[in-house]
Amino acid sequence: MRLFSSCFQSTDTFNSPQPALTKQQLASKKDFITSRMPNVPQGIQNELIAATEEFPQRIWIVDNSGSMSTGDGNMLQHKGGREGMIKCSRWNELAQTLNGVGELAIGLRAPTQFLLLNPTGGCSKITLGCSGGSSAEEHAQLSKLTRSSPTGGTPLCARIREVIASVKAQAPKLRKRGQRAVVTIATDGMSSDGDVAAALRPLEKLPVWVVIKLCTDDDAVVDYWNQIDEDLELDMDVLDDLVGEAEEVCAVNPWLAYGPALHRLREWGSPHKLLDMLDETPFSLDQCQQMMALVLGADAVDALGAMPLFTSSDAPAYAAELGRVQARQAPVWDPLRQRRGPWFDAARLPGMQSMPSAPLVHDTAGISAATAGAGAGALRVAVERDVAHQVAALKTQDLPMAMAVAHP
Repeated sequence: MRLFSSCFQSTDTFNSPQPALTKQQLASKKDFITSRMPNVPQGIQNELIAATEEFPQRIWIVDNSGSMSTGDGNMLQHKGGREGMIKCSRWNELAQTLNGVGELAIGLRAPTQFLLLNPTGGCSKITLGCSGGSSAEEHAQLSKLTRSSPTGGTPLCARIREVIASVKAQAPKLRKRGQRAVVTIATDGMSSDGDVAAALRPLEKLPVWVVIKLCTDDDAVVDYWNQIDEDLELDMDVLDDLVGEAEEVCAVNPWLAYGPALHRLREWGSPHKLLDMLDETPFSLDQCQQMMALVLGADAVDALGAMPLFTSSDAPAYAAELGRVQARQAPVWDPLRQRRGPWFDAARLPGMQSMPSAPLVHDTAGISAATAGAGAGALRVAVERDVAHQVAALKTQDLPMAMAVAHP
C-alpha cells in the first residue's frame, strides 16, 4: 500500500536536499501558526516548524471503533475569552486533536495521512498537506472525517502492517537525508486482531518516531501501551489527554505549566528528547533551562543562561530576570490550576523543593480578580505580580547551596 505516492513518489524532489527556509518562508509559517494557535511562544513555533522539516511524513492510525463513542473524554473549549475542559465522547476528544493536527498539516504543507481503522461514511483515509494540493478540498476532507461516527472493532495490527510497508519503501530516502517518519496510533484500547508489540517490532529497524495518543483513562489500557513502550526498542512517546498529561508532568516537574500548545507540539511529533522525558523523570536545573529555551525561544532566555545560579544569594536575581522574560510573553492557560499564568515557576525549580518552609503558593485569588474580563495587558500585569511574589519569597527564605544540582 503506497500511502504517500501522491505526495512524494511522483516527483524527484524528495531525493534532493531541501533548501533552508528563507526568512520570508519562515515568517509565513510562523504567521500561520499564530493565526491558528494565538499567543504561542516563539520557541514552540520554532519547534513545530523544525519538526516539520525533520519529519517529512506523518501517518496517523485513527481508532474509530465503536468504543470511541464512550462519553468519558475531555475536550478544551474557548468561550467568552475563557478556557475550560468539558466532558465529551472519546471520539470528539480525538476529533479535536485531528482537526488541530490537520490544520497544521494543511497550513505548513506537511504531508500527513489519517487512516481510519473502520471505513465509515465512504471515508477510510485522507491525505493532507501535499505539494500542489487544494487547501479547500483538504479542509473538506478533514471535516468529513472528524464528523463521521465511530463504528466497528479495533484491527490495529492490519493497519500497522500497511504503514510498515509504506515506511519501508521510503526508508532509503529518509535515511539518506537524515530524516524520519512520524507514526501515530490514536486509540482507546487493545488490538482485536493480534499482538500489537509483535506488529510494531519491525519499526525498530526503520527511521520512525512513534507517538501513542491514548483516548482513555482505563488503567488496563494505559498499562498495556506503557508495557509495549518498555518492551520495544523504539523512540516512542505515550500521551494522555491534556489534563492527564499535565498531571503526570506536574508530578515530577511541578515548575512547568503544561499548556495546550506544548501538548499539541508533542501530538505533532517532535524529536526533542526532553519532551519525551517530561512526564517520566525530574529534570535537573540545566534541563529546566533547556525547556525554557524550547518553549520561549533561545533568544528570549539568552540572558538567563549567562546568569550564575550557584548559591542562595543568586536566586532572587535569577527569579527576577525570569519574571521579566515571562512578562513579555502571553500568559499560558494551566489545565491543572484552571487559570492563566506564567509558564515557569522560579520558586519550584530543582533545588527549591528543599527549602525549610512550605512551597510557594501562587496568589490565585489575586490573579483571578485581576484577570476576570480583562485583556492581555491586564493578564501580563497579573503574571508580573505573581512572579514578584515568587521573587519576594526567594529573598526571604534560606535556600540550599549548590542549587544547580537536582535533588532526587
